[in-house]
Amino acid sequence: DFDLDDKFCDSHELEDAWNNMQIPEPILLFLSVLFNFNPQHFKNNNESMDDIEMDDDEIDECQISATKKRKVKALYQAMYYDVHRGRKRTPMHVMTAESIHTVCKSKTLINSLSHYGFSLGYQELLKYHDDMGSLIVNNS
Repeated sequence: DFDLDDKFCDSHELEDAWNNMQIPEPILLFLSVLFNFNPQHFKNNNESMDDIEMDDDEIDECQISATKKRKVKALYQAMYYDVHRGRKRTPMHVMTAESIHTVCKSKTLINSLSHYGFSLGYQELLKYHDDMGSLIVNNS
C-alpha cells in the first residue's frame, strides 16, 4: 500500500512512496520474468558494489538498470491502481496529473489519461490543490 489516501501528496510524500514501494513477492516474480531480471537483485539494487561479493564477470548480471527498475515500478503502480479501481492512489498517478497540470493545465488531457488508468482525474487533482491551500491557510 502506498499510504497516500490520507495525505496531501506533496513532493516529499510522493518521493517517499516511490522510493519505499514494496512490490509483493508473487508480483515481483511475474515482473522479473516479464522484464528478465533476478527478483533478488531488484531489492538489493541500492546496495553499493562493495557490499555484494561477486566476480567481475557477475556484476552485469546482478545489476538492474535504473530505467528497468523505474519501468517495473511504474507497471506495478498501474496494475495496483486498476485493481483498486482508482480508489487507492499511487505516486505515478498523482505525479502524472500534477505534471500535466503544471505544464498546460489541460483538463481534457488529464481526464483522458485518467480514463485509461494512467492519471488521477481532473476533479480529484483540484481537490488536492484545495486541500493543500486550506492546510497552508489554517497553519498561517
